[in-house]
Amino acid sequence: MLARIALRLAYRVEVRGLENLALAGERVVVVPNHVSYLDGPLIAAFLPGYPMFAIDTAQAARWWARPLLAGADIYPMDPTRPMATKSLVKALRMGRQCVIFPEGRLNVTGGALMKIYDGPALIADKGDAAVLPVRIDGVEFTPFSRLGGRLRRRWFPKVTITLYEPRRLAIPTSCAAGRAASGLG
Repeated sequence: MLARIALRLAYRVEVRGLENLALAGERVVVVPNHVSYLDGPLIAAFLPGYPMFAIDTAQAARWWARPLLAGADIYPMDPTRPMATKSLVKALRMGRQCVIFPEGRLNVTGGALMKIYDGPALIADKGDAAVLPVRIDGVEFTPFSRLGGRLRRRWFPKVTITLYEPRRLAIPTSCAAGRAASGLG
């Protein structure tokens, strides 16, 4: 609550499409773009409920990340361990919302997407969850982004969080058979 007030005052945060979160249902994988260290705190402060954030164990262990993660439900994941994915799927099946940054790390290209990893899609499919795309605009201009020389930085630009229509994934049966053979099915 305090974080929401502070962020709204500093960045004049506007949230659009909040009705799409309700359309997504109880089980949802939220997939926001990731251009700033403020992205997680913004999502935690302005999305209703108490979503679980999947975060790389190495990132979660950094000294400067701990204060930013203090008020959120963090799920440290080692991307090389399939059991971590299974536990996340189990939490989704129990009705949890999950936030996963599909690029895996901060975007350093500006507006262009970097590689999108297939982990969020696998987790949404196995957890029988909708995928909710979210776009955060404005934070790329803050000193908290990694776009230093590409954009003119400002301390307090206006930030807009847009939630798009939720999607259900339609995984072809040939892919489903491959997942079952790999032990994730």
